[in-house]
Amino acid sequence: MCLPLERGIMRNKSTVYRLAIDSIMASVYFALTFLKVDAGVFRISLGAILPIFVCLSFPFIDSFSICFLGIFLEQLFFGLTPTTVLWMLPPLLRPLIISPFTHHYYKKNENMEDHKVLSIVLVIIASLCVSLANTGVLYLDSFIMDYPYAAALPRLAFQTLITISIGIVFTIILFPVIKILRKNNLFNKLQKEKVIHTQTIDDTLAENQDFNEILTQDLKEDSEREINKKGS
Repeated sequence: MCLPLERGIMRNKSTVYRLAIDSIMASVYFALTFLKVDAGVFRISLGAILPIFVCLSFPFIDSFSICFLGIFLEQLFFGLTPTTVLWMLPPLLRPLIISPFTHHYYKKNENMEDHKVLSIVLVIIASLCVSLANTGVLYLDSFIMDYPYAAALPRLAFQTLITISIGIVFTIILFPVIKILRKNNLFNKLQKEKVIHTQTIDDTLAENQDFNEILTQDLKEDSEREINKKGS
């Protein structure tokens, strides 16, 4: 049986590991936003590869935290404006759309790389939602910051097609990478918190059951003694 102190130490180790991994991933996300491939008048950012990776392989709380921290660092680096919070919202749609499916299959002891078609469809939907949300934020930003909105629409529409295409390519590339990392137990400790929590509940229930049995036995013995006293 796992003692309370041992359970606390195990939980703390798991939490520290998760925080460390999330911080590293957020830093990598931030670094990747500076890696861009020039394609004529358009630039393809490699920053989208990490959100797709974490959404397909990490628990929801971790994928959301990584995306949030990475986006925050990016916005902080390029400077805060009255619309900074608005620009942070669209990329957070990816973990909100993809990660619930990752969690669903995790509970069934399955992984997203085993459902390739669904994963690609989810990435397409998430990319489309992010692009539409960016369009809405661009409109609000142009209204608040007072610059022409219509001039950016053709470029934004073409950029949406590029974003979806790149998302599909990144997802296909990530499938074998995620499988290799999973075989090397990278994600096991991220899910350890849930295992420890479940074990804690089971141990507590077992301890309560033992306590109830002892209490019942003591009450029974007291009753027998009372009966013997009255009989004598």
